[in-house]
Amino acid sequence: KPWLIEVNASPSISADTINDYELKFGLLHDVYTVLEYETKLGGAVEPTIGGFDLIYNNGPVQREDDRNVMYTSRMGNFVDRDRQLRNLRAVHGKKGPKAERALAATEG
Repeated sequence: KPWLIEVNASPSISADTINDYELKFGLLHDVYTVLEYETKLGGAVEPTIGGFDLIYNNGPVQREDDRNVMYTSRMGNFVDRDRQLRNLRAVHGKKGPKAERALAATEG
């Protein structure tokens, strides 16, 4: 499996502003959601989870909602990650209480 890894000279998870906190909390929440749904979906593949797009699955992934477009990721575009996560929960069932509390914290 290919992995995309970002390397920073001085990574930090601490936050100095509310916007910085929301960005980093959302990133960590989405990482754990991807890992959790890998086991819950039993081999099914979601094209998007939170703020992450699937760009490779035994070959480049063509987005079904954008058949006439050549790109495979929405990187750099606005993604309504909260709405996408709610839709994912509705389709695949509720997650555990810890994950529910974490998502509720990002919504309000």
